[in-house]
Amino acid sequence: MSSSHTYRTFVLTLALACTQEPAGPECSPYDEVFVYVDADGDGFGADAIGYVCTPGPNEVTNNVDCDDMEPNSNPMSEEICDLLDNNCDGQIDEGFPILFYYPDADGDGFGDRDGELQSCTDPGDGWTFDSRDCNDDEAGAFPGGTEVCGNNIDDDCDGRIDDTLESCNDGFDNNCDGLVDCDDPDCNGSSFCQLPCVDGTLPGGAQVSISGDTSGESNDFTPTCGFSNAPDVALQWVAPSAGSYIIDTQGSSFDTVLQAYEGCSSISLGCNDDYYGVQSRISVNVQAGDIVVIVVDGYSSNAGSFDLNIH
Repeated sequence: MSSSHTYRTFVLTLALACTQEPAGPECSPYDEVFVYVDADGDGFGADAIGYVCTPGPNEVTNNVDCDDMEPNSNPMSEEICDLLDNNCDGQIDEGFPILFYYPDADGDGFGDRDGELQSCTDPGDGWTFDSRDCNDDEAGAFPGGTEVCGNNIDDDCDGRIDDTLESCNDGFDNNCDGLVDCDDPDCNGSSFCQLPCVDGTLPGGAQVSISGDTSGESNDFTPTCGFSNAPDVALQWVAPSAGSYIIDTQGSSFDTVLQAYEGCSSISLGCNDDYYGVQSRISVNVQAGDIVVIVVDGYSSNAGSFDLNIH
């Protein structure tokens, strides 16, 4: 090899050496340490990186962080009420009272039970303690709301749409049957709807059987049939539907006289003294919602226990 070629090779080698970065310090395998990512910079790591000579930025030699994206969560932190496991003991907000909140999207004060939030701090607007809302997209639908006929919504959250019991004293047709308050058979027996001339109310329905006693009662009515100067019992019944109904006193212990009136008026719907021996039977024609006052009386001064049947 010529001397000139040897010289050029030396120069090229020297030039390359001058342009390269100096090699960093190396350590033996015995000096390497295993490091983990410390993404939130709290001094505690999570995901493994591997062996290095010296830990770099955001590298630590432990992996005990339970949430490496949250600097307030690590084994040395104190638990606070923030919905986080601050001290990495596997529990959230321990030591603080946990309350249950529910989303109230429609602002009616009642929340959706399916969105339950357990928290030691009030989440603020849009949440409530009450989980009884049946429709959290409808502000007019909540427990105790007024059922609105024809809107296809369960306004009062009773599980039925446009079909609920008549409330009897609110002026609304709650069950959408065209009968309002005391005109509705649902209100038969309600204290709001008892007429002043009656002693009590009968159950609603087309089939009624009850027992009672006229003994000791006052003599308030004078029947238009038979003869009576006996104590009587007046009972209010609301016709559930239009039609003809039989009313009788079969099974009574004394000689009865039976009469029915249009409410507390003097208009008689029927009167009978003796039909089944000394027991009475009348037939009345009524419309749905008609209020009928049925008077169980006694012939002459007769009184005692009675059975009253409507069918």
